[in-house]
Amino acid sequence: ESDMMHDAIKGDVYHAIAGSLNKDIEEIKKSAENFQDHYKTFLEDLNKNKERDLPDDIRAALDKIEPALHAYGNEAHEIIKFTLQNQGVMPDMQKFLESF
Repeated sequence: ESDMMHDAIKGDVYHAIAGSLNKDIEEIKKSAENFQDHYKTFLEDLNKNKERDLPDDIRAALDKIEPALHAYGNEAHEIIKFTLQNQGVMPDMQKFLESF
């Protein structure tokens, strides 16, 4: 499910950009709502896995990816926020794509 949320968040960002370029505020707002749901699920899944009785190497891997997950979520949030405030303007995607 986490892999699907990772892709869903990317889709939310692209959907917000399409809404922005079409100057469709409702489409951007829907993208923002979907992003919140997907990011929440992503974090919940990570936390559920961290609560499990896991081998040390897997626990270490989860701890290692957590900052990257937060960076990805923050970059997605910033782009969606940008599209809400700057309709019709293409946001800078470099950091988001690097975090993907």
